[in-house]
Amino acid sequence: MIKYLRTVKDIDGDFAEFGVHAGNNFMRILREAKIQNKTAHAFDSFEGFAEPTPEDIDPNGECHYEKSSMKMDVDRFSMRLKESKKDNFIIHKGFLPESLKTESGLVLSFSHVDLDHYFPTLETLKWIWGHTSEDGLILCHDWFPEKTWEASLAIKHFMEEFGIKPIRDNSPWILFIK
Repeated sequence: MIKYLRTVKDIDGDFAEFGVHAGNNFMRILREAKIQNKTAHAFDSFEGFAEPTPEDIDPNGECHYEKSSMKMDVDRFSMRLKESKKDNFIIHKGFLPESLKTESGLVLSFSHVDLDHYFPTLETLKWIWGHTSEDGLILCHDWFPEKTWEASLAIKHFMEEFGIKPIRDNSPWILFIK
């Protein structure tokens, strides 16, 4: 991830992670954003997953990410960020994509998407595409080309709708350039 963050150092826009959970990847994003004098945006519900949709059910009828699972306390996350002694971050608490409605002016040069569920992944990718600078990067986790559910299906639908191809496809990661 660091090498991708460094490739956008001269591209206008902040960094964002959509689905931060405990913040392990976000800490890397935050450090590199500080070096580049950018802001790191953390988007998460901090309440776990929303209700799954039919697109989140695997062929065996199972859902791997039930409602409210993977919950992370926002205060604990905030404390972790404050302990890093970095002040270049903004926490955006709320379910995606609903919480993006107030972020119309945000411009991004790098985004990391790790939302697991179909609907928030697809709608967030569409929003990111419209808010990413030319040559900005979008890195998605949970890409498994053979899967026909969850985030993998959302990523496929995103590529079809926008007619784009990845510049790197290395499961479980996929990378797009705008």
